[in-house]
Amino acid sequence: MKTEIIIHNSISADGSLTGFIPDMENHYKIAGEYKPDAHLIGSETIIKGIYMFGEGIPDEKPSDFKPPQSDAA
Repeated sequence: MKTEIIIHNSISADGSLTGFIPDMENHYKIAGEYKPDAHLIGSETIIKGIYMFGEGIPDEKPSDFKPPQSDAA
């Protein structure tokens, strides 16, 4: 079976990827309609998005460094 890769970018009417604020709700609504098995998003993209659309990156807590518990035996 061939792997299918779809690149989904929001661009301006003139084809630019920068210098405008995209409608992120609509962007991810459309991206979700492809029913992907996975989303690959760069860490720099996530950090920039958090600063632009979120409330910043929260400080780390000691519990952030504990490995998750697994139900697997």
